[in-house]
Amino acid sequence: MVGASGRLPAIRQTAALARRSVVAERRQLLNILPGLVFPLLLAAVYSRQFSRALAMPGFPQVDSFLDFILPACVVQAVSFGATAAGTELALDIENGFFDRLVASPVARFPILLGRLAGASLV
Repeated sequence: MVGASGRLPAIRQTAALARRSVVAERRQLLNILPGLVFPLLLAAVYSRQFSRALAMPGFPQVDSFLDFILPACVVQAVSFGATAAGTELALDIENGFFDRLVASPVARFPILLGRLAGASLV
């Protein structure tokens, strides 16, 4: 529900909740580490292991195996981020913060959009 003054309150609410999400993630930097380390490790190990596959007959002509493995690394990093955001949202629900937001005059859409925006910034 957007207020009578237009979309500005919803944008401010989304920005405030996104800021809260970013601050919470910044306080727990170890939560960000798996989303960075594992995709890089995957790229390093698999690009070295499967580099010989480039010489097989019928394999497309590419410069390196990273052309194949990097999209998987991006998907893995995004899934780590989405899992962390979902976990933080579940903790907000468990701790009662979500109920307080729903009871307050905050529009419903910015509650989830703020968490999503904060997770995408991290």
